[in-house]
Amino acid sequence: RCEPGFVDAELTLRTSGQRLQVRTRYLIAADGARSRIREQLPISQSGRGTLGHNLAILFEAELPSAAPAGFVRITHPEAAGVLVATDVEGRYIYSVDYDPERERMEDFTPERWTTRLRIATETPGLTPRITGVFPWEVAERVAERFSIGRVFLVGDSAHQMPPTGAFGANTGIHDAGNLAWKLAWVLRDEAAATLLDSYHAERHPVALATAEHATVSALRMSEAGAEATRDIVLPDEACVMRAYRYGVSPAIP
Repeated sequence: RCEPGFVDAELTLRTSGQRLQVRTRYLIAADGARSRIREQLPISQSGRGTLGHNLAILFEAELPSAAPAGFVRITHPEAAGVLVATDVEGRYIYSVDYDPERERMEDFTPERWTTRLRIATETPGLTPRITGVFPWEVAERVAERFSIGRVFLVGDSAHQMPPTGAFGANTGIHDAGNLAWKLAWVLRDEAAATLLDSYHAERHPVALATAEHATVSALRMSEAGAEATRDIVLPDEACVMRAYRYGVSPAIP
């Protein structure tokens, strides 16, 4: 609840279920693509919406010859998907297309995952240890406002985009970097609160352009999508994260 001069928030400790009442000057909503805070404000979203669904597993295994250094797209008809290395040696993410209207998560048994992974990695004797299974949505959505009053959206709560180009996390990190120093200056009374108005003005156009780039790149992975987007001209991928500048922004006092 936003009141003049502060925000009231109720926090729940997941370990114990204990609820805490917190009064703070500002609230950063970094609660993901299905942000409840964004929905309560409410803030609408724009974009193409849902583009598809995926199911992914986090697993550990020894892949001496087929281990990816980063991201590998697999096109084998019996194991199509992507295999991604994590920053932990021997730990990977394997993600496949998933239709929640025709399939159940329960149908993806450990045996089924193992069979697909053996095909995907060309390792017949692979014995993966699956530590997690999670569905995720491929979508393009950008919040119409990145802030209302004393509440600021950051990361996936502000913008959701396909993983093509790996722009999503980077865009969220840029959000946080843009907002953090401004909040620090305001909280130390070194700048007027109007400085915070520049957060939406600067980050929103970048999120729109980045989400468009990621979405068009994803659509072009299929023949139909490539035809539908053939008239859209995209900048080089290297430009997306580094070659932009903030345009008109509220003056910094």
